[in-house]
Amino acid sequence: MRKYLTVIATLAALAVWSIALAEQDSTITIKEVRNPKKLQLWLETNAADAESRLTSGATTAEYLALINYDDAGTAYMSLQSDQAADAGDLGRWLMSDGSGMYYQTDITTKGTPATKLTLQRDGDITMSGGAVIDNATSATVLTLTETTIALAGNVTGSGTAAWTGVSTHTAQPIFNAGVDINDDFDLDQNGSDEYINLSQTAVTGEGGAGWIVINDDRTGATALTYDEATITMDSEGVYAIAVVDGAVAVESIIDTCTATTLNLGGDNANKVEIADSTIETEVQGTLDVHDDLTVTDDAVISGKLTVTETLEVSGVTTLATALGDELDTASATALLLGKATATAVTIGASDITTTVAGAFDAGIVATTNLTATSLTVTASYYGETIFVNTNAATTVTLPAAGATAGSWFTCIVVGSDACVPTYAAAAVNTLITVNNQAADSVTYGSGHRIGATTKFISNGTLWIAINVGSTTMTVTDA
Repeated sequence: MRKYLTVIATLAALAVWSIALAEQDSTITIKEVRNPKKLQLWLETNAADAESRLTSGATTAEYLALINYDDAGTAYMSLQSDQAADAGDLGRWLMSDGSGMYYQTDITTKGTPATKLTLQRDGDITMSGGAVIDNATSATVLTLTETTIALAGNVTGSGTAAWTGVSTHTAQPIFNAGVDINDDFDLDQNGSDEYINLSQTAVTGEGGAGWIVINDDRTGATALTYDEATITMDSEGVYAIAVVDGAVAVESIIDTCTATTLNLGGDNANKVEIADSTIETEVQGTLDVHDDLTVTDDAVISGKLTVTETLEVSGVTTLATALGDELDTASATALLLGKATATAVTIGASDITTTVAGAFDAGIVATTNLTATSLTVTASYYGETIFVNTNAATTVTLPAAGATAGSWFTCIVVGSDACVPTYAAAAVNTLITVNNQAADSVTYGSGHRIGATTKFISNGTLWIAINVGSTTMTVTDA
């Protein structure tokens, strides 16, 4: 009997060995892989093959099932690159009950796999560091839940990037197509070496458009005060805006934020020029000048002008107030015209009446020292005293009749008795003098010449000769 058993065992071993040889290049269906030892035998038999496969025998669908039939059990699939001599040679996928699928490797500790990637049952992917890739919130949104996402390469996108957090750039971002911001935009800097630099390097810009354009369409109650301005600057330094080149164009008003002084020029400017020479500058309120004021063109002042220093005007100055035409001092003191450098002060033109309402103290009048033997008097001599300082016959011709009424000048002989003065009208019969309305000239005889004083005054039609000295005047009437 023992002999027969030995024969049967030998035949069975030969049968298994022949099956293994026969199945070296074949497959095993899922229904046949119920015995782990048979699966191990098959895998070891085919280990030397270039290709070993585990496939299903189904004709309609192919799948490979690794099943742990224990309740709450875990299914494993291990992958080993070689003899597992190094850390990281061992990897495995496992599916636990009620959870997702995990990928583990022993890269950290040789022989001890640790989870590096988790595929959740709802489709989320959890990285080894805890970051989650989520597509469950929206079919078109991929969510990455991580404090910092580092992208080492270039990122190209054709859609819209929406940021709810803070975007920090260690390099300079470049926006070739512009940037649209549809919400509040805060630009915060706290470093001593941080600044904002906007550069336009193209010499030829776009015509009809500014480089930086701010279009503020707010109106009404939210755009009335300075703290609701389009741009508000609160600078702790001296200068909030510095324009080092180019002009500043303002369409409407330049004003202060509160009731204080608007300072033009500050500390550095050595001159403040308001408007071009062809543009009218209008001061509607009180103009208070605390230093020299130089006006090089016509000035029309309709309000009050207070000058505490020097006012220099090289053009025409027109003064007009609601109370009439006035030029006055700020306090009860003398009004000086032409105090220092003026050689003459002319009030009004020759055809304008100048009225002196109070006492007129001429003080020092203008004089002319006549050393020539002839002189034709013009309007420039009005109000002067002409000293006739010759030793020969001298003729002084009066201006033409019709000078403005009140125009006057005086002639005094200061030469020797040889000076024979003749004061002749510009035309015969146009001089009024003592008992004569149509005289031609007046003169003084010998012994009556030195100190002879004659005043000529116009009545608006003819000149009148008045002997104001103590010598005898001779009238000539042809």
